[in-house]
Amino acid sequence: CTADAAQCESPVLALQAAFKGTNESPGDIFVARLYREPQVLMGLRVDTNDGRTAHIVYVLPEGLARRYNDAACEDEQLEPGQYIVEVNGISGDSAAMLKAIEESSVVTMRVSKAITFELFVARKPGEQLGLFFAYESMSQSLIVREIREGPIARHNRTAPPGRAVLVYDRVLQVNSVDSGALALLAELGASPIVTLTFSRPFKAIARC
Repeated sequence: CTADAAQCESPVLALQAAFKGTNESPGDIFVARLYREPQVLMGLRVDTNDGRTAHIVYVLPEGLARRYNDAACEDEQLEPGQYIVEVNGISGDSAAMLKAIEESSVVTMRVSKAITFELFVARKPGEQLGLFFAYESMSQSLIVREIREGPIARHNRTAPPGRAVLVYDRVLQVNSVDSGALALLAELGASPIVTLTFSRPFKAIARC
């Protein structure tokens, strides 16, 4: 579902952003190859609400993903917060990617580590943030689905490449709250000053 303005918009006075890892390096996107075994589940919980990727929420203690991690190099292990951006050559369609994961005997995934950044937001009466989110009640994050006029749009007009808030960015945390989409929305509505923690895959960065 998409949250309405009353639920999701937060007026701001000032913006500050601190980005981590905005320059892609060879280790930022890696390939994970998993081989199906009878009666063994994949063992991943993912969020596909953006329709384009599978955002890893949790790696279960048992399953193919855990077995892969046990044998993989540390910097190529599947971890919460990463993005599956391609499965067996399929990208940009999370439903088709999930189908490939479920039906293929060999699952080859391109996995992007996350860019995370923080945006400091202080309320100004009468001004809305201009962000609209998509989420489900059990989601762990809020997905930016629309950016309208407001402080975020103004920030984007002057932000250097890679520093703007983008459609499909995820809000993972509001202040110290990171316990799911509904709690994030509640904190946005209750706090006059908030720090938003955003996430996106490296593949999402536009380059000149």
